[in-house]
Parts: sequence; structure tokens; C-alpha cells
Amino acid sequence: MSVVAMAYDDVLAERVKERLEPEGVVAKKMFSALTFLLQGNALANLYDEGLMVRVGKEGMDEALARPGARPLVIRGKEQKGWVVLDEATLDDDILDDWLQWAMEVPKSRRRLGKCSRFRPPAAFWPRSAPGACAGTLQEPQHPV
Repeated sequence: MSVVAMAYDDVLAERVKERLEPEGVVAKKMFSALTFLLQGNALANLYDEGLMVRVGKEGMDEALARPGARPLVIRGKEQKGWVVLDEATLDDDILDDWLQWAMEVPKSRRRLGKCSRFRPPAAFWPRSAPGACAGTLQEPQHPV
């Protein structure tokens, strides 16, 4: 049996956790990284190249204008809506600002009527449930 080591900065992981866990964010180990999820939506991911945060497609220009931010590139393709941050620029105030931004993206997507790929069955989540996207959930069908 082989053990796969996680390839991220444990100190930065603890800094991110202590800021996000009180907000209901869950840290989950995925793909040799640590992903931070709020109601099933990925907000940030800590991996061997640093901390990537979700800024939304509409926020890319503003995010990339900030010091220490670069586009997330996977297999040669730029991932719209995500940036990778230079850890050297992440003092406490700047880290707080980036994480707050990441937490706002899923909220703004719900206001726009867009959802993440995670859509729980309507029978379990009524329209008014936290995380439910307006107009995307069907009312449960009851036998007549």
C-alpha cells in the first residue's frame, strides 16, 4: 500500500480553514489538493502550485489586475473564473479579501439564476432551501 502525500502548504491550509470554517465552508481532500466547498460550490483550492480562488468570469479582469494573481491554466487552457495567487503576497488582510470575494461568487450566480453542477433532488431541497437556485428545481411529483 502506498501513501500519497498532499502537495500543498499546511500552514496556508490552516490559515484558510480558520477563516472559512466559521462561515460553514468544508475542507475536502480531492486530487492531491484541499478544496474548500460552500454548499457544494468550490470556493478555493490549495494545491502544489498555491492557492486558487474563484472570482467568477465577470471578475477576471479585476482579479488579474491585483498583485500576485495569475490565470489558472490546466493542460494549456486558461480556466475562466479562477486565479492562482502568489503565496508571498497573502498577508492576513489580503487573504481575507480574496476569500471573501470567493464566497460572494456562488451568491451572485444564484442571483443571476445560474447554478453550479451540483443540483440536489427537488424532493429533498425545496426552492427556499439555502443553496437552491431559483427556477431550476422542480416541484416533487406526488402520485394522484
